Amino acid sequence: MSAGNNAADDDGRAVGHEVSVTAAIAHAKPLVSTRRFGQRLAMEHASIKNFCESLPGACYEQPFGPGTDVWKVGGKIFAMSAQGSGRVSLKCADDQVAEMLISVGRAGTAPYLPRGGWIALAVEGTDEAEMKERLMESYQTVRDSLPQKVQAALNN
Repeated sequence: MSAGNNAADDDGRAVGHEVSVTAAIAHAKPLVSTRRFGQRLAMEHASIKNFCESLPGACYEQPFGPGTDVWKVGGKIFAMSAQGSGRVSLKCADDQVAEMLISVGRAGTAPYLPRGGWIALAVEGTDEAEMKERLMESYQTVRDSLPQKVQAALNN
């Protein structure tokens, strides 16, 4: 048989296939990963605080008392975290995405915010890139829900 044909032995198993799979694996590019063995890439609480405060029009408050950090845009909460909890509560753009993240174990239900697409992300189990992406999505979702006049004022 020619090299391009599929050959089989007496039991019907492919012959020569192992070589092509091995060769393909040897030449395959590794998956890009931001995780490195033994290296912690989760954001620290201070980094989360700095990132949230850097967003246009965002402000930091502690309306529930010391120990509960809240970040708002236009007077509405887009993220919050109880110091020492190891979690950040934030809003997903879509309730279905929030439900999916909770159902697959990537997030939990946000304390005191059981509806409306709110989730709680574990800081330790979420790398920096994902945390920033989810915080930005929460910020943008809340900002987009503000009245046009408030949004316009944030742009100035």
